[in-house]
Amino acid sequence: MPDTLALVGCSQLVTLAGPAAPRTGVSMRELGIIPQGALFVRAGRIERGGTRAEIEPLIDTACQVVEA
Repeated sequence: MPDTLALVGCSQLVTLAGPAAPRTGVSMRELGIIPQGALFVRAGRIERGGTRAEIEPLIDTACQVVEA
């Protein structure tokens, strides 16, 4: 199994990016939506999320790429 994985081709990637504090009440509705999103995973942990254009430079020949 490869050490790195890239998930690309997501029409939207929904994140909880924001303050490093527990969310309660209305703040639970504050989502970070990334159009044309992608994820880069290394050693089983999400290393980076962003647009496909931001993630593609991280992909090398050893990376497993999954088209969503």
